[in-house]
Amino acid sequence: MTDDVSFADGSYISAFDFAPGLYTFVVEAGERGAMTVALDGFERRYEADGEAQFTAYLPDGAEITLEGGILRPAKDEQYFVEDEVYEYVGTGRLLIGSVGTTFYIRALEDSDEAMYEVSCLLYDEGFDEPMRIQKLAPGESAGVRLYPGDFILVVDCVLEATFSHG
Repeated sequence: MTDDVSFADGSYISAFDFAPGLYTFVVEAGERGAMTVALDGFERRYEADGEAQFTAYLPDGAEITLEGGILRPAKDEQYFVEDEVYEYVGTGRLLIGSVGTTFYIRALEDSDEAMYEVSCLLYDEGFDEPMRIQKLAPGESAGVRLYPGDFILVVDCVLEATFSHG
């Protein structure tokens, strides 16, 4: 078991092949990738056609299947920057850092698949449902208040926030 390597195509078991914890699955531009996480009767699948990153908590005993893309331990720089304007474009699942704020989500104009989903750590452990799921029409916008420890999944969206201290 190691914490310092990346994992590619294959099947793995958390706590056997790597320590349980926060990981980010990265799909590079021009590639397709999918990560399936299964544990005790629940299954989560994150997939992208093109550049994307998905941060998730992988609990003890979870079976992880990777198809394309690379799985790595999450690093601090993959959390939201909290001192300036933040923008993420495309598809991905991100963890909110230590400061909550209102995030603005806008569907890409050319997408019929745009949506967002807010969840928490319990969702990754199979004990909870997403707190909010919303589909968006092309160009439609929404605002959502997110707190430290929340996860947000966006598909074909622009996600923006401005952090201020004081």
